[in-house]
Amino acid sequence: MGKTLTLMQGNYNIFMSILSRVTAATVKYILRFGKWFTLWFITIGLPLPCFALDPEPRNWNHLPMDRNFGGFAFAHTEAHIFFDPILLLKDFDLKLDTWAVKYLRTFELFQKSSQIDIIHGYQEGKWTGLLNGVHASTSRSGWSDTFVRVAMNLYGAPPLRGKEFGAYRSQMNIETIEGVALKVRLPTGNYLEDKLLNLGQNRFAFRPQLGVMHTWGKWASISAGYMTMAAKTVSMEQIRTTQNKISAGNSAMHIRLVAL
Repeated sequence: MGKTLTLMQGNYNIFMSILSRVTAATVKYILRFGKWFTLWFITIGLPLPCFALDPEPRNWNHLPMDRNFGGFAFAHTEAHIFFDPILLLKDFDLKLDTWAVKYLRTFELFQKSSQIDIIHGYQEGKWTGLLNGVHASTSRSGWSDTFVRVAMNLYGAPPLRGKEFGAYRSQMNIETIEGVALKVRLPTGNYLEDKLLNLGQNRFAFRPQLGVMHTWGKWASISAGYMTMAAKTVSMEQIRTTQNKISAGNSAMHIRLVAL
């Protein structure tokens, strides 16, 4: 049994060494052709519409253990919303203001660096568009849904504290970090059962995540994938239907190059 575990550990170390070299070569290639990408982005990329993903590029950062972090954020969102034609809603736009607070706690779990963070906010939104061909608008204000995320770094980013953490970070110019996480959406937001448009979604949503971050000096390549699984109950008087279902979807994979 001991020999088998040793062999498995050796194979895993070889695989991670190869993965680190491939990732480093990819980042070097991107940096080499960075000027051409910048030219393309300015001339072609900027005029194109932007479809947002999870705006958290530092989810997999290495942090010192047993520390508490807090933050406050404001976000203004403008979006065009598409509805099912059966609802007779067309050309609807949303303007949404969000004030959010975040708490993060780092800890060691199974000799791995881990963290848990909680996000909760207050929102004010206004929807305007056409209802059965007639201009209509409505507003909502109240608490948003709560997001809880638990993450663990499986490779790299050892659980360190104090001076050990500072010394380790000062020596690491090239590093690969792999991690997994589970993000849960709690139905704590403002929700009216007889209304179609709401701030809360009235459902639990579970999003398993897998991320790889490779740092190269002041640059980092971040690859992340996720899948959303949700269980919800929706009752809307407007369409006289009740839905009870479990759905899986919104899976995605994206790669980012960011400056640290």
